[in-house]
Amino acid sequence: SGVDGIIAGCEAYPLELVRTILSITKGRYPIIACGSADTAEKAMELMNAGANLVQIKKHFRKTVKYLSKNTK
Repeated sequence: SGVDGIIAGCEAYPLELVRTILSITKGRYPIIACGSADTAEKAMELMNAGANLVQIKKHFRKTVKYLSKNTK
């Protein structure tokens, strides 16, 4: 198909969009969540919903520390 990945969101918090894309594509493509992940918890929620990458908008060090402790 020529698709390497799918970007979900741009302005709004894309949680439902990530879930929908994952459901439709059955995980065949990486999902990049961008938008309103301004806390570590929101970034983790997006990853748990199926995002492979998450754009972090604020508190980069705090978010990375949280994610490194709470992801597999």
